[in-house]
Amino acid sequence: MLVVGSAVPHPYDLHLGYYSVHTSEQALIKGEQRIRELERQLSDAGDRRSPSGTVPIFG
Repeated sequence: MLVVGSAVPHPYDLHLGYYSVHTSEQALIKGEQRIRELERQLSDAGDRRSPSGTVPIFG
């Protein structure tokens, strides 16, 4: 797979995480904490596959 992207430059330094990109270190920390929180919630919910094979995330 080849993915090509482009964007106009912006005045912010980017802070790169494992799963996200943010414009401040604080926002990056908060965003990645939220991702870990959601991962724990999904793990705690266990196997949620329905008989049709779909997997509801929350509900």
